[in-house]
Amino acid sequence: MRRGLPIARCCLIRASAGTGKTEALAKRIVDLLRSGVDPHRIVAVTFTRKAAAEILDRVLRKLIEQAEADAERGAADGGGRARSALASLQVFLADLPRLHLRTIDSLFQRIVRVCSMELGLPEDFEVMDEFEARELRRWLLSRMFAENGSAGERLAEAMRRLRWGDDGKSIRSAADRWIARFGDAFADEPERERWGGEALCRSLDPGPPEEDGGELWEEIGRKLRILEPARAEAWEKLRPLLLAYRGYGPEDRVIRNIVESYDPASGCCGAFYWQRKKIVPDPEAALLFGRLVRFWLRNGIEAACRRTRGLLSLLADFQARYRHALRRQGRIAFDDAPRLLRQLGARGGGMDRDDWLRVAYRLDSQWDHWLFDEFQDTSRAQWQALQLLVEEAIQSTEGTKTFFCVGDGKQSIYGWRGGDRLLLEEIASRYAGGIEVERLAVSYRSRPAVIELVNTVFGDKAALEELYGKAGASWAEGWDRHSSALEGAGGYSCYLEVGTGLEASAATGTVPEGEAEEGEEASASAVDGVLARLVREVIRPAERRLSCAVLVQTNSWARRLADRLRREKVGSIFLEGEVFPGADNQLGRLVAAALQSLAHPADTLAKGWLDASPLGDRFRREWEETGWRLLHEKGFSGVVAEILGRLPGKLDEFGQQRAGLLREMACRFDRTGSRDVERFLRFWREQPVRLSETTGSVQVMTVHKAKGLGFDVVVVTELERSLSVRADLLEVESAGGVAGRLLSPGKAVVAKIPALAAAWAKAREKELFERLCVLYVALTRARRELYVLAEAPRAGRRRSPEGAEPGAPTLRDLLRRTLRGGEVRPLWGESNVEIRFERGVRSDPERGERISREEEPGRVGPLLFPPRSVRLTPVAPSRSEEETAAGAWIAARAAAREWGSRVHERLAGVERGDEPTREALRREARAAPDGPAKQAALAVLSCIESEECRAVFLPPAGTIVWRERPFEALVSGRWISGIFDRVHLFPGSDGSPAGATLYEFKTDGEGAECGEGRLLARYREQIGLYRTALAQMISLPVDRVRAFLVWVVSRRLLEVQPEPARESEGPIPAAQRYQACQTTRRVPSAGEEAGSPRL
Repeated sequence: MRRGLPIARCCLIRASAGTGKTEALAKRIVDLLRSGVDPHRIVAVTFTRKAAAEILDRVLRKLIEQAEADAERGAADGGGRARSALASLQVFLADLPRLHLRTIDSLFQRIVRVCSMELGLPEDFEVMDEFEARELRRWLLSRMFAENGSAGERLAEAMRRLRWGDDGKSIRSAADRWIARFGDAFADEPERERWGGEALCRSLDPGPPEEDGGELWEEIGRKLRILEPARAEAWEKLRPLLLAYRGYGPEDRVIRNIVESYDPASGCCGAFYWQRKKIVPDPEAALLFGRLVRFWLRNGIEAACRRTRGLLSLLADFQARYRHALRRQGRIAFDDAPRLLRQLGARGGGMDRDDWLRVAYRLDSQWDHWLFDEFQDTSRAQWQALQLLVEEAIQSTEGTKTFFCVGDGKQSIYGWRGGDRLLLEEIASRYAGGIEVERLAVSYRSRPAVIELVNTVFGDKAALEELYGKAGASWAEGWDRHSSALEGAGGYSCYLEVGTGLEASAATGTVPEGEAEEGEEASASAVDGVLARLVREVIRPAERRLSCAVLVQTNSWARRLADRLRREKVGSIFLEGEVFPGADNQLGRLVAAALQSLAHPADTLAKGWLDASPLGDRFRREWEETGWRLLHEKGFSGVVAEILGRLPGKLDEFGQQRAGLLREMACRFDRTGSRDVERFLRFWREQPVRLSETTGSVQVMTVHKAKGLGFDVVVVTELERSLSVRADLLEVESAGGVAGRLLSPGKAVVAKIPALAAAWAKAREKELFERLCVLYVALTRARRELYVLAEAPRAGRRRSPEGAEPGAPTLRDLLRRTLRGGEVRPLWGESNVEIRFERGVRSDPERGERISREEEPGRVGPLLFPPRSVRLTPVAPSRSEEETAAGAWIAARAAAREWGSRVHERLAGVERGDEPTREALRREARAAPDGPAKQAALAVLSCIESEECRAVFLPPAGTIVWRERPFEALVSGRWISGIFDRVHLFPGSDGSPAGATLYEFKTDGEGAECGEGRLLARYREQIGLYRTALAQMISLPVDRVRAFLVWVVSRRLLEVQPEPARESEGPIPAAQRYQACQTTRRVPSAGEEAGSPRL
C-alpha cells in the first residue's frame, strides 16, 4: 500500500435524512480500494445487517460501473489511481471472506474472541438472546433470594432500603425490575462512591438540620390556630402523613403547594393554596413553613441516598454473580461485549495496562481504516471500547491510516438505549483541523413539497425556542435548510387536524369510539376512523401502486391502528415490528391456559378457560390424562399443533397468521431441548416476533422501526403525547464538584435542590431534543406524499396523563405553531377534518415511472419452521479419508504432498496447452536440477502432451476458464471449503453458463495396476460435493455439469458420473458467486487479443 493516500485521511460528514450517507460511505470504501488498500484492512461499522448488506451491494455496483466505464473508455491503467476498477473488484471479491463490514455487535464479538483468554471466556463462547438473558437473570435472582447467612442479610437490607415508599407486593419482581432498569448503568459505572455516596449526600444538604419534626409541627399548629382557626383541626389530621413524608409514596397536594412556595434564598415560604383557599403566612409563619420544607428536603435527600445505596448493594451482588455465571457457562449477552472490552482496558479487568495494550496492538495491526455509519447512535460505552484503536488511526502521522464517520444529530432517536449524539460533536471539536467536516442537506429521497413542510417546521427558530427552550435552541443552531434534488417533481404534503367527539365520528362515517368492537384498546383516538378513510379514499396505495407507511411513536398505537385498518378493510395491512403472539390473541391464551392447567391442576381459572373455549370440557378431561405424555413425546410444538388442530371451523385471516406464528414460536423453543412448562409460559408471553411485509401494502410501524427506510406515501400520527421525562436515576453534579448518581426523589424535592434541579433539567432537555428527532425522522421518510394527522386540542383544561410533565409541549403544539397562515378548509365536505397546511398537488405515478425501492427493506416471508442456527465447521473434502486417518505425519506422505503442490502450481499456470506453453515447460525442466521441481515440470508436460489429456488444456474458443479457484459453499448442510483445479464454462446465447466441465488433478503415485476403481472410490465424494457446489454457483442443474478426474501420473482422464440422489441446492447468493468468479479468464476467440481480462 502507498505511504500516502490520495484521499482525505480523516473525514466527518453530517448527513441529513435522505442526502446519501450510505452512498458516501460506499464511495469511501471504493476510494480506499482504488488507492491500493487491501479490503481486510478496512473496518466498516453499522448498526443493522440490512444496512451492511446495502453498503456491500453499493460497493459492488460502483466497482462494476467504474470497471465498465473504464472498458468503454479503453482506460486500463486506473486513470491515475493505484489500482484499476477491475483490479479493485477482483481484489475485493478475492478478499470478501475477510472483509470487516459488520454490525457493531458482531465487531465487538469478533474482538472479544481475539482476547477471550484474557477475559476468562472460552474461545467458542455463545451469545445469548434476550429471552435467555432474562432467564439467566431470573435464575440468579432465585439463587440470591434462596441464600441464608450474610449474603441473605445483605440482600434483605438492600431491599429494605430500596423499597422505602414502594407499595409493591412482590419483592422478587421488584428486584427483577430494578436490575432490568439499572443493571446496565451500574455495569458501565461500578464505582461505589458514585452511587449515593456520603460526599454526594453531604453536598446536597439543604441547610441546618431540624432536630425535632414533632416540635416544629406543634409550633406551626399553634400559629395556624391563630391565622386559620377553621383549619387547625384539619392540619392536626395531616400530622402522620406530613411528618412521614420522604419524597416518595403518598403525597398530599398541600405538601406540593407548600414546597413550591418555598424560596431557598430566604428560607421562607410564600403564599400557597390549601383546601381551595389561599394561605398568606405572616413573616413568622413563613419562617416556620420554611423550616418544615427544609425538614422535608433533608428527609427526601436522606431517603434518596439510602435507596440509592440499597440499589447499589443489589446491583453489585447481582453483577458479581452474573460475571461468574458468564465465565462458568461460556455465554455473554449482546451488551456484554463492549462492556468487557472497556473494563479490560480502563479498569484492568484482571490484567495490567501493558497486557491490554498488547491486545490492542494485535487488533491495531490488523486494521488501518475505520468507517462508521449512523455514528449518532453509538453509545459512550461502545465508543470507549473502540476509542484506543480508532484514535490510533486518527492521530497517525504516517498517512496510511484513515477515519471516516457519517451521522446526523437530528436523527438521534436511540438515546433510551445509550445512543449519544454529542459524541459526533466531541470528535469534531477534539480533532478540529485534523478532520475534514462536510455537511449534506440536499435530499435525494423527498420531493420539494415534502421538503417544504420539513423546512417550515424545523426552520422556525422562534417557535422551537419558545416551546422547547434550550433543546429548541440547540436544534436551531445545528439546522441547515434542506433542498430537494428532485426539483420540478412536485409532490404533496399537508397537515390535518381532526375534531373530537361524536361529531367527528359522524363526519368520518365510522363507529363512535365508545361503540368500538370488543378487543379494541380503550385509548382509541379520533384519528383512527379518519386514518382509515384517508387511506381508502385519498391515498389508495394499491390502486396507485404506491408503498405506504403509517408512522406512530408507540407499539400500542401501532397495534390499535393496524387492527382498525383491518376491520375497515382498506387493503392489505401489515404491522411492522414486534408483536406478542402468545399474549395478544385468544389462540395464544388458549394454549397458555392448557399448559397452565397441566402444570397447576388446582388452577381453576385455567380450567375455566378450557371449558369456555370451543374445545369444551371434554377436551379438558382428555387433556388432563394425555397432556404430559404428548408434551414429552412431541414437545411443545406437538402440543400447539394438537390444540390448534382440534379447533372446530376455519380460522379467519388474522387467526391463521397468528396460528402460524404460534407454531413457529413452539418450534423455536423446542430447539432449546427444554420441557419446563413454566419457562415455556414465560417465553410464550414475553417473546416478541417480528412480522414481515409485502411490497405495496400499508405498513403500520413506529418511527424507530422506520428509520433508514423510505416510502412513497407516509402518514404521521400520534402527535398528542405529552413529555414524560425518564429521570429515575439522576446524573448529579453538585456545586462543590462532587458528581454521582442518585435515585430521584419526588419532583417537589428535586425542584428545590439546585443540583438536583439542574440534573433533572438536563434530562428534560435531552428528552425534548430526542422528541424533535423523532418528528424529524418521521417527516423525512416520505418520497412523494406526506400526511401529518393530529387530533385537535380538546376544549377546556385537560389533566396531563399520568407520568407526563404538566405544561410540557407536544409535537402537535409545534406543528400548530409553525404550519399556519394558509386557508383552513375541510378535507371532505362538511366533515370535522381540517386542512391547516398544504403544499403541492397529489398525482398518480406516470405510466412507466419507476418508483424507487432502494430504501425499503428486502423481506422474506415468515418461515413456519425457521432454519436452526448452527455453528458449521468447514470440511476440506480434497483430503482423502485414508490420508486424514493414517498418513498425515509420515515422511513419505509429506514428500508426496510437496511434489503434488508443485504439480498443481504448474498446472494452474497453464491456460492453454499450446506449443509456447509446452516449450516453456521443456525449458524449465532442462534448467531445473534433479529433484521435485524437475519431476513436477516433466509430469505436467507429459500430461499436457498425452493423447487422452490434451483436450483438457485446449478448450474451444469462447470458453471461460477458471484455474485454481478457492470457494466456500453450503452443500446439503455441510460447509465445504475447497479449490477448483480447473473449470470450463460454456456460455449460452445470453452469455450465462449453459454447461460446465470440472477437472480435478490428482497426483496419487499408485501404479496403473492398482486400477481406476480404487482412485474413483477414493475421490468420488469430493468430486460430488465440488460438482454440487459448482452447480449452485452458476445456477445450473447438477446434470449439466460434467466432472473428470485427471490422473497426472498415469496420464488418464476418468469421468465421474453424478450420484442419482444428489441434487443441486439451488442458486446461491450473488456475493458467493462473485467470490468464485473473482479472476475469471475467457479463452479468446478469433480476432481477440489473447490474455486480455474480461469482466
